[in-house]
Amino acid sequence: LDNMRRDGIDADVISYSAAIDACGSGGHWEEAVDLIRIIPRGHPRLRPNKIAYTAAVTACGRLGAWEETKRLFADMKNAGVQPDRITFNALLSAMKNGHQPLKAVEVWNEMCGNIERADPDLIATATPDARTIAPDIISLTEVLGTLDMTKHRSLIQQIMSEAVDRNIVLREDSLDSIYEVDLSGMSFPVARGVLHYAMDRARDAAARGAEPVQDVTFITGVGKGQRYYGVPLDRIGRTDADEEMLGPKTPRGAPFMSTALREFIRECLREDFAPPLYATIPKYSEGTVIIRKDVAAAWFAANN
Repeated sequence: LDNMRRDGIDADVISYSAAIDACGSGGHWEEAVDLIRIIPRGHPRLRPNKIAYTAAVTACGRLGAWEETKRLFADMKNAGVQPDRITFNALLSAMKNGHQPLKAVEVWNEMCGNIERADPDLIATATPDARTIAPDIISLTEVLGTLDMTKHRSLIQQIMSEAVDRNIVLREDSLDSIYEVDLSGMSFPVARGVLHYAMDRARDAAARGAEPVQDVTFITGVGKGQRYYGVPLDRIGRTDADEEMLGPKTPRGAPFMSTALREFIRECLREDFAPPLYATIPKYSEGTVIIRKDVAAAWFAANN
């Protein structure tokens, strides 16, 4: 931008947006905010647009500066610039990186049109088209990545129900059934949420007599995924790597360990559920995790 000024070239909103994005990529969110504040001082027709605001929100969100992100989001709406799904997802990322789970849920609620459960400071002044801000799989990944299964189980259940109703996961055109669910390709937070939803759904179907109890099969594939070394199960899916997250037992120089989705799901079944659910991996179908019907029936009976 300085070079453009020296050469007598007027920077436009596209130039500013690119500079804001560069600041965010370099971890300089304060400079990104300064630039978004500077834009209106230029040519009368030069005003921050959706791309510029979204770039600034993303820049702050990467570093967890959620309060500044929230202010930018409010400024955007008050200026009559309509946010879209990308902007909302950047806001969700900011709440995740800033360790603000309940704020993330409020953002999700606004995306779903649940205004009565949304943050009043974030309700759209510009009233964006509901179709352009409806949550997608990225939104679901971000909001679930903020939540602790022990502390926020009811919120996770609410979010998963909305995600299924909106056809984000367990789509109507999929081959999933009550007792067989494909988790392959899902992020760890989403796979974990679907796991809980599927087990609750199977339990309820068995209680109604709608389906006889069968083996419960989760298709995971055999690929590897990344999780932070030494991070407790409830923290998987976070993007932070600070000392508090990694814990005192983390070996220096080895911050990551590789874990297959299959092993992650088996760990969730053992640690999230009471009584624990112990699953098997068939010898000739290594990309599946199976809960035998007698184990499933015992869990259904204990949780009715």
